Amino acid sequence: MFRLPFLFRAPVAPKPATTASIARFSQCARLRSEAAAVEHESQTVAPKTRPLLPYFVMRTPSAKLPVYHETKAGGNLHQTKLRKIEGDIRKLKSAIQTELGLDPSQVKINDVTRSILIKGNRKMEIQDWLIEKGF
Repeated sequence: MFRLPFLFRAPVAPKPATTASIARFSQCARLRSEAAAVEHESQTVAPKTRPLLPYFVMRTPSAKLPVYHETKAGGNLHQTKLRKIEGDIRKLKSAIQTELGLDPSQVKINDVTRSILIKGNRKMEIQDWLIEKGF
């Protein structure tokens, strides 16, 4: 009897997924999304009104604060970057310096990107301060 080569055989349909594997996947996805929602709950609540300050920090499209921790020089240099600043960036710099008790040499302004660089990992402190201010 003549057998067809492998290329010309009829395609084999994939096996249908069992209900147990579907339920497991959906439960994992549900638990993962719930954990992410709890983790970012404080950041995703956007204020209803803008505070009356000479500066404003816009939120990201996902409603989070634009505060980022950066590492450079092989992981030895830690910096915190604050982005999406509108208004008087110099007053925001001085407010951050007084709130965190930093020297003027530890806080730098990048006028081109309208961002502020702070020495060290101060992400959580700055996020808490911005939420307290109403951003």
